Amino acid sequence: MRFRTIVVALLLAGGIVPAQALAQVAAPEAELLHQVSETYRGLGSYLLEGSISIMAKGANAPTTQEIPFLIAAAPGGKSRDEVRSGQLGGMILSDGRQTTIYNAPLGQYMRKPGRADSATAGTSSRGLRAAVIARFADIAKSATAAKRLPDATLTLSGVPRDCAVIEVTYPPLNPQVQELPRTYWIEKSTHLVLRQRTVVRAGSPQYGGKVEQSEEFLLVRALRDTPLPESTWVFHPPASIKEVDQFVAPFVGRPATDFTLKDLAGRPHTLKSLRGKVVLLDFWATWCGPCRRTLPQVAKIHARYKDRGVEVMSVNVGEPGAKAADYLKQNGYGFTALLDTDRRVSTDYQVNGIPTLVVIDRAGTISDYMVGVRDEAALSAALKKAGVK
Repeated sequence: MRFRTIVVALLLAGGIVPAQALAQVAAPEAELLHQVSETYRGLGSYLLEGSISIMAKGANAPTTQEIPFLIAAAPGGKSRDEVRSGQLGGMILSDGRQTTIYNAPLGQYMRKPGRADSATAGTSSRGLRAAVIARFADIAKSATAAKRLPDATLTLSGVPRDCAVIEVTYPPLNPQVQELPRTYWIEKSTHLVLRQRTVVRAGSPQYGGKVEQSEEFLLVRALRDTPLPESTWVFHPPASIKEVDQFVAPFVGRPATDFTLKDLAGRPHTLKSLRGKVVLLDFWATWCGPCRRTLPQVAKIHARYKDRGVEVMSVNVGEPGAKAADYLKQNGYGFTALLDTDRRVSTDYQVNGIPTLVVIDRAGTISDYMVGVRDEAALSAALKKAGVK
């Protein structure tokens, strides 16, 4: 998507900081959170359908997006992880024997043997299902305060559901980000979270200064311990898409757009000056959890290939140079770091989610384009495809 919100990063990052703070929460509230946690840890057969609605408000015009989803699982390794959005859409579907991975923006899908967890190992295709289940399984893990609000009734599939409503405070994920207490609507009979509201505030040059971002997680259908039809695990490819062995971005094979960006010391760097070298660009930000997991892998690639005609350049997206410099210094990263403060280069390279890693061969052609966490082996394979020995 065109804006990579902090709220989405909070949800998709899974669990938050470890803590032992639940003891600070009063007994009735702590028991409710514990019941939710146990429910999600013990889920067997289930289907959850709903949406995540996101709004960012700042000095610039508000930006909104709605991401419909359906997640399901059943014994025998059956699972369905579907996001129904044109910009983020796709599916990871397994009948327990074979897994289909569908990338809607690319119009491509591929099939792999085995269950979803083994078929997606080592890739960025973790999916929303694991993130949602992990988030609510860890609902009590780091809570520092909780307050019951008046009960409420939500209607799902025409059936009223009685909910306990609770407001929960967690430690900050990032010192530059203020997260307000999260509000949960928890069905009393099942202890499933039917609705969650999250609000964060932060400084963001992309939005002209201060920005408030809100996320609304809302279910419209929730089934638990109910037999699901076999059609749930069958993929019906649209006529317009094609089956591939590996996903290929449309611009792979095209000339890489030249750019000029300054490094942390203010020195300008151009892409064309690196012609004859293989270039790895890593678009990232300090607040992005997946980016922080990828940077150590990028550092290993830099150390391994820096004397073999490979130039590694991290491109910080939309943050002040001092913030990027502090983070890189704290972690001892020695690769070249560039600043894309106004996001012009990331826009040229269609960076809609981070981390995005782009490999450019010695002739200046894009040879690989990867979105999401990649390990050292995957990055090495991408460099070899670009001709690195």
